[in-house]
Formats: sequence, structure tokens, C-alpha cells
Amino acid sequence: DEAYFLRHILHFVETTLSGHPELDATSFAQWLQTRRDQIERGELIYVAHQLDLLGVMRDA
Repeated sequence: DEAYFLRHILHFVETTLSGHPELDATSFAQWLQTRRDQIERGELIYVAHQLDLLGVMRDA
């Protein structure tokens, strides 16, 4: 179910970024709560794109 998947992604973001020196802890907590609320209301969706890129680097 999409909500289950979104909760796990949100948990990953939270555990990865909590305590990061460049993030304001209060703003981050509010952002997380907003996303949780959106999940519960069915307003947050996950869209994934599979992008394959190929590049060639040449000497300058």
C-alpha cells in the first residue's frame, strides 16, 4: 500500500537527516509532521521515474 511505502521513505529521510547541522530542527520536525498528515489524508503520493543516462567525457 502506498501509505505504508511513504511512511518508510519518510522514516528514512528522518533518520538520515535528523541532527544535520544545516537543518533547523524545528522546521524539519514541522516538515515531517506535515508530510505525515498528508499521508494520513491521502494527499501525498510517490512518483518514481527510471532515468538512464549515458555520458562521454573527452579531454579538454
